[in-house]
Amino acid sequence: MNKLYDIDFPLWSKQQAQLLREGKFNELDLEHLIEEVEELGKSEYKTCRSYAILIMIYLLCLRYWETEKDYNERHWNSELYNFRLLLQKNLSNSIKNKLLQSWNELYQEAAKDFKDKTGLIAPQDCPFSTEEILG
Repeated sequence: MNKLYDIDFPLWSKQQAQLLREGKFNELDLEHLIEEVEELGKSEYKTCRSYAILIMIYLLCLRYWETEKDYNERHWNSELYNFRLLLQKNLSNSIKNKLLQSWNELYQEAAKDFKDKTGLIAPQDCPFSTEEILG
């Protein structure tokens, strides 16, 4: 067990990176290194998933929340712009493929959040193209 991992994670990370650069593979803390690489992939997917859902929610607001549109349209468009930028910074082909595989689930979550926020019911099926959401 590598105690440095538990005591000072940033220092442990630097140490592991240095060992990799130097090719000292037998000195690596493989147990924790594998765990961190797995978590990194999950974290990136969750981030992109959240941005995709937020984009869907704001698109639903723009399209269907007529009573608030005049007051909030600029804000919603600004949020869309920001979330699309953040999504593009984190989106890889493999994450995009995973999002596409769970597209209906993502939309259903966005539709539920939209209903909770507005009291309005979104269409059963996603009215937006994948290009509108994922770029």
